[in-house]
Amino acid sequence: MFMELVKAVYKVVNVLAGVREGESVLVLADSIVDREMLDAICGVAHTVGGEVVQVICETRPRVNIESPKPVAAAMASSDVIIDFVYQYIIHTNAFYNALNSGARICDLTGMNSDMMIRLIGRINYEAMCALGDKLAEIISSNKRLKVYSDRGTRLVMENAPSRPVYHNDGKVRRLVNLSFLGVKFHGLTLRSLLMELLFWMDFYGLQVRLEF
Repeated sequence: MFMELVKAVYKVVNVLAGVREGESVLVLADSIVDREMLDAICGVAHTVGGEVVQVICETRPRVNIESPKPVAAAMASSDVIIDFVYQYIIHTNAFYNALNSGARICDLTGMNSDMMIRLIGRINYEAMCALGDKLAEIISSNKRLKVYSDRGTRLVMENAPSRPVYHNDGKVRRLVNLSFLGVKFHGLTLRSLLMELLFWMDFYGLQVRLEF
């Protein structure tokens, strides 16, 4: 599957992370993460002109433990961070400081080679973005959203069309407070929520129908 993995990695580096020539790129992971995938990311990022550093830390016993000081410093001084840390650090000072320092963070927590092939390499990202744009347009202009599935889901949500729908290309650039259908999220985007939905639909083999 190495060819399929390299294809998916190329999409991560060029489309999701948007690595450009001369940018400093930090590939960050903990010790539980697939090393072959990390090496492939580093190789492609180097090939497109990035100055690449790979950092692997021990796997922590729980999530959101602050990164070691040298790692936090590397994060704050990077142009791009491709984050694979399994015991995620998205609510740590190191993560926020990196964002405030201007780093673009492509957060792929929990990703492995198989997931990358299926959920990135085989996905038409541009079409998914267009779907996200359309969903944002529909949601922002309707007062009620109904979600049905063949497994028995019957979800009805009220929405205020005057409430803005925060929506971008999925790259984390700055801290945001997102209000989506009355639910508060921190540092998330509609597209990241859509990707999460598509992942669990694929995992459970679900088909979901949306009505507005």
